[in-house]
Amino acid sequence: MEENNNTQNNTENSTQEKKPKRTRKAKNNSVPKIINIRRCIACGAHRPKTEMLAIVRPPRKNGVKCMELKIQDGALPKIGRGTYVCKSVACVLKAKKYKRFERSFTQPMAPGTYEQLEEMARESEQKYEAVRAEIAKLNNNVELFINKLVEEGKFEELDRLGYYQYLASKERAKIKARQAEEARAEMLEFSKKYYAMLERESKKSKNNNSESNSEQNTEQVKE
Repeated sequence: MEENNNTQNNTENSTQEKKPKRTRKAKNNSVPKIINIRRCIACGAHRPKTEMLAIVRPPRKNGVKCMELKIQDGALPKIGRGTYVCKSVACVLKAKKYKRFERSFTQPMAPGTYEQLEEMARESEQKYEAVRAEIAKLNNNVELFINKLVEEGKFEELDRLGYYQYLASKERAKIKARQAEEARAEMLEFSKKYYAMLERESKKSKNNNSESNSEQNTEQVKE
């Protein structure tokens, strides 16, 4: 009996060991994130909604239409119907001039909404200009550092930093741009020649028609 019990225990342990362990599936990081694109109500440009301002009308409450409009950043989640405008003062002024929001929501805008939009757009433009200035400073510092390495003859360090690959990519981009310009010039020349040929053929057909009409008139006169 003891032997039978031992054999049963061994078989149970072996079956338990043979069961494969559950493993979590690895996340596929190669799938790109979805970027929500929205259209500006003023200029018609398509941009990510994180780069825009939104005016939102909340949904109906008990079947009653809500007339209050909220201004928020486009990156925040909105509840209700909304329209978007670029974070630029020019777009806000254009929307105000042609009453784009009034037409979209079919209701008048509350006083002070356009002023609030202008302030938010002006703040975002100032932030953007500050970021551009910082990027320009960094680019200047990088150029100075590279020039210093070239003067000192530290070409191995430049190679390690990938400077030569960067130059090669720039050259490839220039070659592609040059090829595109050449193809565009060829297409323009071909289109000019083609339209000139069409004009010549149309003139010939008109002349032939006029000659045939004149011959028919002379024959009718003779008769």
